Amino acid sequence: MRHYFQVGILAGILVLSLNAHAQLSEKETAASDIMLRTLYTWHYNPPALDNEMSEAIFESYLEVLDPGKQYFLKEDIDALSHYENRIDNELQNQRQAFFELSVSLLRKRLSEIQGFLPQLRAQIPLDNGKESFLSDPDELEYAKNLDELKARWQKTLDHRSSLNYISSYKDRFDSEKDILDLPTPDEIEPVLFKQAEQKSKNSLQRRLQRKSEQSDQDYFVSFLSAVTSSYDPHTSYYPPEEKEDFDISMSGQLEGIGAVLREDDGYIKIIKIVPGSAASRKKEVEVDDVILKVGQGDEPPVDIVEMPIREAVKLIRGKKGTVVTLTIQKSDQSIRRVPIVRDIVIIEETFAKAATIKTASKRKLGYIYLPSFYRDFKNAFGRNANKDVRRHVRRLQEMNVDGLILDLRNNGGGSLQDAIDISGQFISKGPIVQVQNRAKMNETRFDYNPALEYEGPLLVLTNQYSASASEILAAALQDYGRAIIVGADHTFGKGTVQTFYNLDDFINKNFLSLRPLGSTKITIQKFFRINGESTQFKGVTPDIILPSTIDYQDHGEKDLPHALPWTETDSLSYQKWGDILPIDRLKKASDRRVQNSPIFKAVQRYSDLMEGSLESPQPISVLEIWEEQAKVAKLKKEIEDLTKEHSIHFELLDASDPKSDSEKDFLKQLKSDYILDEAVNILGDLING
Repeated sequence: MRHYFQVGILAGILVLSLNAHAQLSEKETAASDIMLRTLYTWHYNPPALDNEMSEAIFESYLEVLDPGKQYFLKEDIDALSHYENRIDNELQNQRQAFFELSVSLLRKRLSEIQGFLPQLRAQIPLDNGKESFLSDPDELEYAKNLDELKARWQKTLDHRSSLNYISSYKDRFDSEKDILDLPTPDEIEPVLFKQAEQKSKNSLQRRLQRKSEQSDQDYFVSFLSAVTSSYDPHTSYYPPEEKEDFDISMSGQLEGIGAVLREDDGYIKIIKIVPGSAASRKKEVEVDDVILKVGQGDEPPVDIVEMPIREAVKLIRGKKGTVVTLTIQKSDQSIRRVPIVRDIVIIEETFAKAATIKTASKRKLGYIYLPSFYRDFKNAFGRNANKDVRRHVRRLQEMNVDGLILDLRNNGGGSLQDAIDISGQFISKGPIVQVQNRAKMNETRFDYNPALEYEGPLLVLTNQYSASASEILAAALQDYGRAIIVGADHTFGKGTVQTFYNLDDFINKNFLSLRPLGSTKITIQKFFRINGESTQFKGVTPDIILPSTIDYQDHGEKDLPHALPWTETDSLSYQKWGDILPIDRLKKASDRRVQNSPIFKAVQRYSDLMEGSLESPQPISVLEIWEEQAKVAKLKKEIEDLTKEHSIHFELLDASDPKSDSEKDFLKQLKSDYILDEAVNILGDLING
């Protein structure tokens, strides 16, 4: 066996080694070997490698390979099921028969589907209710034969063609309102539908082509992901380029040109240019330009048409000061070659924003939106969430605000230290969170600073997408009785701690040429509130729950496979905030407003409608889909019109460019935010006493 690692040999470890039949390179085998050892050594609650674990890996891997049950036949699953309870043995005995068989069968089916897909023709489906599309794979069985699989792809093509037809119609008029006018069957345009069919077919063929072009190493990464996700939903393997993306999201900056890209029918299109970036300084580059080729300096350019967007981005990104040359097609079809010197790109959307809110009663409130708990871990003097929030709080204090709203909606977490430090801005010193390791020993993390940045009325907004560090902050302020928590009926429920292990750190010096191997993100600890309850699985329940347009979505830790359970530990001793918050009074007043609010009534109807529209089977008929979309559009329009009736005024703090698209978009969101409107009312009730 090859020794890639420097850590000691462990009893009962999982190993993979090279053998005569392996399809994998030495690099992939080394990565998997070291990754599995890190899991065994550091995971918070490593499950036993037994039949139950084998079944979990089997199920997760099939979900990755064929999530919609559109590739494999029943006979393939029967063959693979031979290994359902044996994957653990394969891992322990250094075999890869299951993996090799899965890839072989998948490649065979992909080739067969690529053979019959070009012959499929979409007919304009007009008969309501006669044809339907099962969108939920849990309701599908695997196809019994190729004819059944072909029929499944025919329905997929029909369904997508109908969706693309309606989308093309809307794009032609560039207006949502046009979708409200339902056509009659004889008004469906055959030429436009034919274009929609071709677009759908091209998209499906592109997906098949990319899947068939994946290497054995690519599929093995998927297998490793299935292994890690069977430990828990947040443990995962990161190839080197994905770890780079994670670091960018945490630091809020990257080295590149500053263009946001989107894949559009095989082409890479620029949809946004970051203000102040290298791309923005090149006047030849504009939104809606299509990038055809990418060259490094004076080297011959690489054609990126039909290239996956991740691969295209890898070519465009690069070190500050280096030159990337883009061959772009303008909207007038002219072609230009534009050299751009790469630079540091600051992603402003990552950072905290603040505004003042002036109500009809002339009250002035402060508002801080925190999209994530960001921190550049490679730069101790870099920007972080705690420093930015403190700066905003001090500015708002100087403006004599009567109350403060801290918005953590859609904040997926980030740096735990920043969550602790921000909590400390609103309370005197004390415990903030308990962190439990795999030995079930607790460490209490404290705010040691007795100084307060803000002592006035405080409200925290959360929703189903507020996770991890957001839940720590919200839970701490709730347990201290320091703030009113307002939002959806629960936060996400991610109450675990992950850390990255760079696999390169464990490789033997004789194999350094194999680097980089990537990283493993492993759950190593679990969060507990200072009252002893875990934030894991259940999340944080707000003091006041408000309906929203995303209530129909099943989004939370409880909806993820292999999630760690909710547990409790001992409560800590802590001093509650001086004044007891009048939660019952505030809740009753808010409930009365919500029940009588035309906006919230429309929001509830919208949520109910969307919940029904997600039910399987889905219609295929153009007219039926059109009718459903018209209902949704009508309700969205009603909500939009109702939110225009504002009696509050917003003014951004530190607006870098008030006329920039990002600043205008942020203000527009605030002005149409009905949840924020009610939060303002609740905070007003708290201030009034």
